[in-house]
Amino acid sequence: MILSPYAIKQWPFMSADFDALSIFFTREFISANSNLNPDAFSFFERDARHVFQLTALQVDNIAALLHSIGQKYNAPHTYREEILCSLIQILLHEIAPIYNLQHVSANAIQTRSQLIAAEFKKQVNTHYTTERSLAFYADKLCISPKHLAETVKEATGKRAVEWLAEAVLLEATVLLQNPALSIAQIADTLHFADQSAFGRFFRKSIGVSPAAYRQRWA
Repeated sequence: MILSPYAIKQWPFMSADFDALSIFFTREFISANSNLNPDAFSFFERDARHVFQLTALQVDNIAALLHSIGQKYNAPHTYREEILCSLIQILLHEIAPIYNLQHVSANAIQTRSQLIAAEFKKQVNTHYTTERSLAFYADKLCISPKHLAETVKEATGKRAVEWLAEAVLLEATVLLQNPALSIAQIADTLHFADQSAFGRFFRKSIGVSPAAYRQRWA
């Protein structure tokens, strides 16, 4: 299972024989001292599928890598972080062709529409907290807002404004789980005009107010 930075998951039940090693890392950590760009991996995209299947041989190879990462994480070493970074990079490159074979079409991102949609999603991931107008993203892609809206809808089946709203909403739900932040601070962080505007957006999307949503995590 590969979770992108844009996914929130919860496991309410685990079977008795469940076994896992969870590895979390930041973009800064994995990119340190290298030119590796996490955005190059299709499984880190916002709308990526998170689960993929392994053959018996692939299970052995990936399990061995995970075991090695676990060992190095718990062992003191002068170059511990560098070793871990290298092993995780190897893990990502081992997984990429397996994942792509299962989830990425052979003709993926070849048409002009698909290229525009892919670049739009990358720009959204970068600017969603401060920019929510289609005009901004259309300008980045050197096309008209109308053409952007039509192209994203055609390529993804989802409207461009929905991609933007989902990005903001995901960040909002994460921030609301932090009791140290007031709702007003969250509204300001996400560049809403005021707390009321944030509340209207959140209620329209989720069906409850930010305060009611926060109580679920109290």
